[in-house]
Amino acid sequence: MTMLVAITTPEGIAMSADSRAMAPLPRRDPSDRVTGFVDSEYLIVTDSLEKLVTLGDRMVCALTGRHSDGAQRVVDRMVALAPTVPLDDPASMAETLCHGLNRWDDSRDAQRANFLLAGYDQAGQPCVFSMIPSPEDPARWILAEPGGSRFRINILGDCDVSRRLLTDQPYALDRMTLQDAVTLSRTLIWIESTMRPFEWRRPSVGGPIDTLVIRPGRGVEWVARKTLTASEPGPPRVAVRA
Repeated sequence: MTMLVAITTPEGIAMSADSRAMAPLPRRDPSDRVTGFVDSEYLIVTDSLEKLVTLGDRMVCALTGRHSDGAQRVVDRMVALAPTVPLDDPASMAETLCHGLNRWDDSRDAQRANFLLAGYDQAGQPCVFSMIPSPEDPARWILAEPGGSRFRINILGDCDVSRRLLTDQPYALDRMTLQDAVTLSRTLIWIESTMRPFEWRRPSVGGPIDTLVIRPGRGVEWVARKTLTASEPGPPRVAVRA
């Protein structure tokens, strides 16, 4: 699972995502062979997953939901497909991707995954589309563009705590700066990651927070992106006071 926040403001779109990936716990028989998976029990696979994927330099696709190799292969297909669609036509890209999700064999292994596409159209208007499993048929994706104001907050993934905050307090997004949107998107993910264990919820949000912005006429710009790090192997050192 995961959490993704996309905030649309008059200056641009700010997107942030955590880096945690979880998978269901394997079910084993007495001989220790894997016979299936326990959907009610999950384990942390990694805290360094890339969830914000740039499609060219004008659009971004983000992945949320249960981690699987199939979901990653779908993202790879999306990246390869990007050059065939105009970079200033997010609507066509979203329709193409949704059609692909329902046609590609890899998508069968990506069930319970949600996808979000963001960018600007030819008129310079922000576009944010969600591709989510159909309530009637979870193996089929449907395309959804949130209605209402073009300035809005889109959240996908495990976001129970954050949704309560957004429901209790209205936000003047039409007057919010892009810097404020960057701060808010990262703060919502940090709050969700911090509070979930205290509410006895699955720790499905965590790891470094990646953030980028999309501005009309300027395209995609990374604000914060995790990097490779190295530490000395072995148990952590404990400082002992003399």
